[in-house]
Amino acid sequence: MVRRVTPALIVIALAIAAAGCGDDDDSSSSTTTTTALTKTEFIREANRICKQQDKKIERASQQFFADAPNDEEPPPKEVAQFGEKTVFPAIQDEIDRVEALGAPAGDEDQVKAMLDAAKSGLADLEAHPDQLEKGGIASSFEEYQKLASAYGLDECASG
Repeated sequence: MVRRVTPALIVIALAIAAAGCGDDDDSSSSTTTTTALTKTEFIREANRICKQQDKKIERASQQFFADAPNDEEPPPKEVAQFGEKTVFPAIQDEIDRVEALGAPAGDEDQVKAMLDAAKSGLADLEAHPDQLEKGGIASSFEEYQKLASAYGLDECASG
């Protein structure tokens, strides 16, 4: 089961990481005093963040489900607990970290759309954690994956 849970969590984490790539609700400044990244720099940094979180969630999944028999699904309560304690906070952290990069000039709307899709996907996943058990992802993450892929965030959009 570790293999089943891990890919689902990775897909979710990757989908979310790049989604954090935009402005939240303030149109004022969402970055510090640093200059905005170019699109190329933004893509590189967002993909790096996604890859880091992916590895973090994969390691946590392997540890959390280490005792699960390979031929059995973990109990739904355990999967939900893993989501609440590990996956959801990791996804939120990715959103926050990528969002902190600030959108490249001229791409604010695209990045905001990705971020909105990620936040919607996370909210849906939190409301329906059984998606983790089923190895599926929220439809909002699927939308995010399309947006992220079109933007060039391959590490974040891959699943």
